[in-house]
Amino acid sequence: MSKKLKIIIILVFFALLLGGAAFGVWTKIKNSLNEEGDKLSDLLGQKSPGGGVAENDSGGQAQIKTFSHPVYRFSFNYPEGWSAESFLEEEGEAVLVQSQNEESGIAVFVYPFDEAGPLTKKRILRDVPDMKMENETTLKIVGLDALGFDNNQREFGPTKEVWFVYNGFLYEISAALGSGEVLYMMVESWKFQ
Repeated sequence: MSKKLKIIIILVFFALLLGGAAFGVWTKIKNSLNEEGDKLSDLLGQKSPGGGVAENDSGGQAQIKTFSHPVYRFSFNYPEGWSAESFLEEEGEAVLVQSQNEESGIAVFVYPFDEAGPLTKKRILRDVPDMKMENETTLKIVGLDALGFDNNQREFGPTKEVWFVYNGFLYEISAALGSGEVLYMMVESWKFQ
């Protein structure tokens, strides 16, 4: 994907999300996927919605939806009241997971990648030297080593990132503040078919 196209997509995505970013408060969660402890919890600082349903604001239960990508053959859960759409890009694809009120959201970018994982901060900064990476941690997604970190790009505001390599592709998951619970749900439920 050209840098220009990626920047345009990211600008559009984060323009929609900036309104909700100020309201995001990150609290501790427990990471059942990571045998090394609470690294995902530390990264996200968010409480897990738990099981197959999430509580809505009125104390009832919200239904969980599943996004399945037919080409890259991955799936993840996200809550009712959110949407998930994929968009073709020059070199890969983007999946935008967004609340109906467009106040918060998550982008998943998938690009061809000719190196085996796991990713490191040094490796990412080789391709994106301007990236502001903080609070890096290694965590597990479906048994794969993933790199989680905070990213505070001036143009987009603060995000939580989870990047990993699988089967010749780089997966970049980028969540705006206020989307931590949904990011946790996605990472916890992520599967490859």
